[in-house]
Amino acid sequence: MMKQQEAMALSRERTFVGLDVGGTKTALMVEKGGKILREATFPSTPHIGELKRAIESHVKSCGLKMEDVGALAMGIPGRVDPDTGLVIDAPALGWKDFSLQQKLFSSLPMPCVAENDITMSLIAETTLGKARGQSDVVFLAIGTGVGSAILANGSILSGAAHSAGEIGYCIFDSDITPHFQNKDGCFGPLESKISGKALEREAGKLGTTPQELFRAYPSGDPARDEVIDRFLTRLAVTIANMTSILNPHLVVLGGGVSESLGGVLETIRERVAACTPLPVRVEISSFYNRAGAIGACQRARLLWEKEQTGGRMTAAV
Repeated sequence: MMKQQEAMALSRERTFVGLDVGGTKTALMVEKGGKILREATFPSTPHIGELKRAIESHVKSCGLKMEDVGALAMGIPGRVDPDTGLVIDAPALGWKDFSLQQKLFSSLPMPCVAENDITMSLIAETTLGKARGQSDVVFLAIGTGVGSAILANGSILSGAAHSAGEIGYCIFDSDITPHFQNKDGCFGPLESKISGKALEREAGKLGTTPQELFRAYPSGDPARDEVIDRFLTRLAVTIANMTSILNPHLVVLGGGVSESLGGVLETIRERVAACTPLPVRVEISSFYNRAGAIGACQRARLLWEKEQTGGRMTAAV
């Protein structure tokens, strides 16, 4: 078996494929030695045959054969067991108790692994982005929904049912009604407050978009500013609560909504500091919507290095 330093050096000569499989579109990246050979987006499909053909086509477009790929990793929008390749539940794809290992990975000539898509974004940040070298990090993704991935003491937290970080299900006291029930697979209470979908709903009532509300904030228009104020406070409370529980060095904000947060980042930091006595750094993702595919390539690289060193991961993720 190779030593860790030798495996890490040789991995720079290998080609890796990463996929970020979303509910509507899939981002694919082919990478070698830190250079992106191919970056593409195509419609997502729950049909494995179509997905396999898309992977083969994009690898071929790089002048490569599938056998030239060192490893492949896929980010999935749902609960995944990376050790078995079982997708426990990915509602956007219609996959439930769906074995990627049996359906896809076993037919490919390289080592493969699947992880939750937000975990892939976290890996992008810890290996190449703003969280590099940190052992305790939360990646908070705010897109259509809300979710997170957690790095604690250098290890990714998975949870008893591979559901750690499913913060969309967090509740406020105002959510409790006589018939309230927090159901698995449904849009969660926190998602209904700070997700992109929630922002679009509130902005739509005012005849505008969330992007415009963020650009104009503070606009002097009480109704418009209230939408952003309420969002910022709820986001700050969420970050503060996660900080109080997990004590991370850093919280990274990602997902589609993060692209609009540059102008309000200092406000978020101030409100977080007022909500928790524990120090925490809050940053916006280095990679925005590319984080999942970039992280998947890095996860593939780590998988290849692990295989070469007899099962020892060569870098903390």
